[in-house]
Amino acid sequence: LSMGELDVAESARLDLIGSAAYIGSATGRGHIEVHQRLSVAGTGRYGFVSRIEPSLTLRPGATLEMKVDGLVPGAGLDKFILDGAADIAGSGLTLIAITGHSFHAGEVYDLFDWNGGVAGTFARLTLPVLADGLHWDLTDLYAGGSLGVSAVPEPGRWLLMALGLAGLGWRARRTAEPGGGRA
Repeated sequence: LSMGELDVAESARLDLIGSAAYIGSATGRGHIEVHQRLSVAGTGRYGFVSRIEPSLTLRPGATLEMKVDGLVPGAGLDKFILDGAADIAGSGLTLIAITGHSFHAGEVYDLFDWNGGVAGTFARLTLPVLADGLHWDLTDLYAGGSLGVSAVPEPGRWLLMALGLAGLGWRARRTAEPGGGRA
C-alpha cells in the first residue's frame, strides 16, 4: 500500500508481490514485474487484479511483465485497472504464458481497463509464440485493453478468392464490350 510516489531507479528492479491497492503516482525507469500467485480452488493459478490511481507512468525503457494461465482476470490472468491517466509511451509489455497454458482462436485476454485514458503505445510487445494458423489481434489493446487470438486465413483460400475475383472481373469486362464479348 503506497499513498505517495513510487519511483524505480533505472538500474533497479521492483517486484510487487501481493496487491497494489493505491499508488499516488507510479514511475519506473527500471524493470517492473508485478505478480501475485493466487490459489483458486486449490489450482494454484496465477493472476492479480491491481487498481492504480490517479496515474501511472512507465518511462521509456521500462518493461511491464504480466502473466497468463487462463482467461479470467485474477484467476489465471493479470490485469491492471487504471482509474487515472496512464502514460506508456516508449515502454514495453511482456506477456508470459505459464507452462502448460495454450492459446486458441477466439480467446480474448482482458489485460487493462484504461478508465483515465492512455497516452502513447508500447514500443516493444513481447508476446508468447502462437501455434501455426494463429496470430495476435492487437486492435483493442489501446482502446479496450485486451489482446485477442485469431485464426490466420489459409493461403489457399486467399488464392481461390483472388482467382475468383479476377475471373469475375474478366467476365464483366468481356460482357461490357460491344457484342457482349462475342465475335
